[in-house]
Amino acid sequence: MSRQIAMAWLLLLPCHLTAQSPGGVQRLSYWLRTAFVNFIQSTNKLLGFMKTKIVILIMTFLSNCLVYSQNVVYVKAQDYEGYIFPKNTSILGFPPAANRYTLDNKDIEKAEDIIQNNIRNIYKQLFYKKCSNRKARKTFRRYIRQYVGYIMDNNLIIVEIHFTKKGVVEDKKFKEDVICIWDGGTCTWSVKVDLTNQTINELSMNGVA
Repeated sequence: MSRQIAMAWLLLLPCHLTAQSPGGVQRLSYWLRTAFVNFIQSTNKLLGFMKTKIVILIMTFLSNCLVYSQNVVYVKAQDYEGYIFPKNTSILGFPPAANRYTLDNKDIEKAEDIIQNNIRNIYKQLFYKKCSNRKARKTFRRYIRQYVGYIMDNNLIIVEIHFTKKGVVEDKKFKEDVICIWDGGTCTWSVKVDLTNQTINELSMNGVA
């Protein structure tokens, strides 16, 4: 506490000495007014700069959404349906990554086959209980998929598949951008499928509220 008092006294001492000198009160008043005006002007400049930066960021984000074509491809089979996002499409408003890869129907079939081969294990990780293949397939049919492809440095092809339960969002939203719902639990989750090695690399949810 004594340190804070000493700091306050050091700050107030020049003001006290100025006030005690001839004409000091007037000079102190003028100094305080000038300091206050300078502070307000500096604050306005800073706020103006910040506002400009915010506007630029917003315009950049919107331009990314508009410039990159969202020519997604709808796919449907007996056990799945969803949308393929080609390599030139933006994701969550960001420009396409350099290693994006355009998936075709055969890639989707391979990815879904890998999921079917691991479906009971995926179901257990999501719902924390065991089930039959039939029940798992029936459950996963209730989800719309969104497919995003990547090709890695070692030529591995990775398919990022986003699952969103039907009815959670409007159908038209699925072809506009990847669905991201925080604290969505099992209503929205994703897996990364390694097409080259035919494995499931990662499974994740956006948390549970």
